[in-house]
Amino acid sequence: MSFFKKIGKSVNKAFTKAPEVVSSIFKKGGEVAKGVSQGLGKVSDVLGKVGSVVNNPLVQAGASSILGPEAGMALGSFGKGLSGVKKTLNMGRDVVGRAGALSTEASGYKSLADAKGGIQKAKELVRDARGVAGPQFA
Repeated sequence: MSFFKKIGKSVNKAFTKAPEVVSSIFKKGGEVAKGVSQGLGKVSDVLGKVGSVVNNPLVQAGASSILGPEAGMALGSFGKGLSGVKKTLNMGRDVVGRAGALSTEASGYKSLADAKGGIQKAKELVRDARGVAGPQFA
């Protein structure tokens, strides 16, 4: 068999397998994004619980009476910071979750025509992700 026939068969085989490989990559990417999204949700829940304790006026009053008035004010500021972090995590969780869903959806695309709707969704996702800012601390 000539060199060019061997190369032709190898190239043909690569292009035949390419859609399966790409589909597998997108599917795994969607699964990873789902896991990250769930992890962000759990961290956000924990921060919400800590924030509800820290923002409790009784806890702040107790800290002020034991450690001085600055302790209560510091807890209040810390609680506001936690609220900002929680809000940012929730926004990030939503964006990552949508990216994972889009990746899983993309694993089923069979042609460029199928991908047009996914491309539009990806553009919207990027636009929304630009709006996710880090927490603001006063």
